[in-house]
Amino acid sequence: LKKLVNDLTNQQQSYEQQITKITQERDSALDDCKEAQIKLKQAKEEIVKLKRSTLDVNKYREWSSDEVVDWISSLDEGKYQKYEDNLRIVFNKEGVSGQALGELDKNDLRGFGVESFMDRNAIYKKIQNLNDGQNQNKNPQQA
Repeated sequence: LKKLVNDLTNQQQSYEQQITKITQERDSALDDCKEAQIKLKQAKEEIVKLKRSTLDVNKYREWSSDEVVDWISSLDEGKYQKYEDNLRIVFNKEGVSGQALGELDKNDLRGFGVESFMDRNAIYKKIQNLNDGQNQNKNPQQA
């Protein structure tokens, strides 16, 4: 009986050591996963920055809905990023692309979730400037 108890005790200690080792390996794998997720998030943010920096404002009428949102989010050093997620959903749903920018007004921006009066005004002015810049690049008689 003593031998059986001793064998069971040894077996229990062996199991506990294995559990400890597996737990440490799991924790290490979780740490690696968290680290990889942070790096992935940073890479995605860098890609977004690069995409925003390469938008050609002279070709804004060719922009997709996502590119319009990227442009708005990049204005004034990212001040309007707080609206990005909602604008992306609404612009894609409503089909608001670069071609539609000249048709937007402040009430549309309010309906799209730009709650602040000052933000709506600033974004609207940027859109007007974008549209005016496009018109200036055309034949002056057409503008």
